[in-house]
Amino acid sequence: MHVRISQKFHPFSHLPGIFCLIPQTTWEAEIFPTLIRLSDLSLKNREKKEIPLAIKGPVKDFTVQLDLGKKEVRVFGFSPDGYFHYRIYLNDKSNILLVFDKGKKEEKTLLHAVQSISPHSNEKLSLGMHKSQDWEMVMRRMDLREIFPICLKLSELTPLAALPEKIIGTLHLTEACKRVVEKRDKIKVIETFRTLFQTAFRGILSPRLSDDRFLGVISYENVEDLSPLPILHEAAKWTKALFFQDTQDQISILPCVPSQFHAGRFTDLALGEDLIDIEWSKGLLKKLIWRCNQERKVSLDLQKPIKRFRFRSSIKERGAIIPSTQEIFLQPRTYYFDRFEK
Repeated sequence: MHVRISQKFHPFSHLPGIFCLIPQTTWEAEIFPTLIRLSDLSLKNREKKEIPLAIKGPVKDFTVQLDLGKKEVRVFGFSPDGYFHYRIYLNDKSNILLVFDKGKKEEKTLLHAVQSISPHSNEKLSLGMHKSQDWEMVMRRMDLREIFPICLKLSELTPLAALPEKIIGTLHLTEACKRVVEKRDKIKVIETFRTLFQTAFRGILSPRLSDDRFLGVISYENVEDLSPLPILHEAAKWTKALFFQDTQDQISILPCVPSQFHAGRFTDLALGEDLIDIEWSKGLLKKLIWRCNQERKVSLDLQKPIKRFRFRSSIKERGAIIPSTQEIFLQPRTYYFDRFEK
């Protein structure tokens, strides 16, 4: 019994001047066919830098791709001199590099010793959407089944920034998401998160604290000296809480999943040193695999229709059917939960 996600996350845009984060750094890139603007979104340093490119225009089929699997930004297109392709990424010395792979081959260090992270987890969500990740079309559709998985993965690849002492700007919208999740209000989830993504992000999920498109969702506040990165992490935190919650007393599985997300998979969910995979279909939990690394007692909070399930410590065992309310004692090994019944 396995739960796997083979889907790749590499949203792209053909729009000159598109904003995107450089994976594993606090830096945002605004990319044009012949110019790159870099801005540090961390609170400590608001440094900016411009890099002109020796690319002759007009450029055809200009494409900026945020490849979250390879942890890099890829840019390619056709100039009068031919096809060009370059990458922007963080190397193992915490320098941001620009490398031309096609066209005039060149390697340039854009920034030295930037604030960076190495991802400590590999959580991945799939909600059954496999449409082209053309970001202008994604935002036009505003289907959260496409946006949620990319938000979670991008948050994992972005350094944390401290929340401000006072909730300000578009952080009010993350608070609204927090409230609907805590109340488990499945009816308001879609509308509330859509408002967040429409207002608090620009480009390919690059966060912003101000409503610079003047959508009338929040009032104006001076946010120039604050980092917008907490918005991304708060959005990801409450997105994850729709599918998985860990409280002192119990583990909640699919506690606030709206009916539109009738099927999906979530793999490598981190619970301390443990990892959990879940799969659901037709609105109900179907499989749960728990890779346990420590002794613990577990009380599962499952969806209300579920009354019992099969519990095994090996896929070769027949296992035991136990009530959904029964407390379970786990030891370091892999456990399998399936046959969830009403």
